[in-house]
Amino acid sequence: MRNSTDEVRGISVRIRFDGSQYFVSDIRLDLYGAGSSIGEALEDYWLAVEDCYADLSEHADRLADHLCDHLAYLRQVLGEA
Repeated sequence: MRNSTDEVRGISVRIRFDGSQYFVSDIRLDLYGAGSSIGEALEDYWLAVEDCYADLSEHADRLADHLCDHLAYLRQVLGEA
């Protein structure tokens, strides 16, 4: 399995290839994306980030502390802080 690191719109990610699929994941938010190409995996990862942000924003008034931290981080990354 090959590994490399990169950045997706300010979020540090790890890119892995297992011989058939690419995987993009991060440590801070614990999100991932997968695809048959790096581009597909990056797009899938960013969709996961957007979904996470939408869910956290919708429930911002009742999040656990670590999820409040995730929301604050995403607001910073997305320029909404």
